[in-house]
Amino acid sequence: PLLEGHAETDKEVRQMASAAAASIVSRLSAHGVKKILPTVLEAMDVHQWRARQGAIRLMGSLAMCAPKQLAVCLPEVVPRLAMAVKDSHPKVKHSGAKALEKIAAVVRNPEVSSVVPTLLAAYSEPTKCTEAALDALMTTSFVHRIDAPSLALIIPVVLRGLRTTKTNARTKSARIMGSLCTLASPSDLLPYMEHVMEELRDTVSDSSPAVRSVVAHAIG
Repeated sequence: PLLEGHAETDKEVRQMASAAAASIVSRLSAHGVKKILPTVLEAMDVHQWRARQGAIRLMGSLAMCAPKQLAVCLPEVVPRLAMAVKDSHPKVKHSGAKALEKIAAVVRNPEVSSVVPTLLAAYSEPTKCTEAALDALMTTSFVHRIDAPSLALIIPVVLRGLRTTKTNARTKSARIMGSLCTLASPSDLLPYMEHVMEELRDTVSDSSPAVRSVVAHAIG
């Protein structure tokens, strides 16, 4: 009902629904986050743009969750926000970008924080900015453990790099993915592994020997 309230014609009802939903989300346990996520994700696909916008804003408010709860939801939330940034409605698109910024604001790794603007640009303009984001990650010297919000922002960009037709981008993406395994907690990486391994296996038969070598190393 609160998500439906985001699409009401009365502005005050929309504001109250948004405030109530954000308040509830900020107090959820990790199990509670898992329970509401399917409903919120489903609301992101409805025809009414205000309802989509409301669901996206609610996704952004998940950034207020405690680290454990945030880690639970981000593997599903960030890829959907990446799609929202390309929505046909400008206000929905704007809300998607703002929600990603809220999540980026809770990144605790200082090295990742320094490249957040480049990573966010790769979401808003993937064709133009993905390789620049990969270059930024490649040239960054990591001395701190990569936290869950950092992973959530990095991995979709890396997966996009693996799917590109550019040999350099595929090589960089595979190298970054392999490095993440030594820089992040296994529990934070686990939600991504099935998808990541699928992409790496698809790329290990690449026509380029250099790509095959780096991908095989990343799989190892």
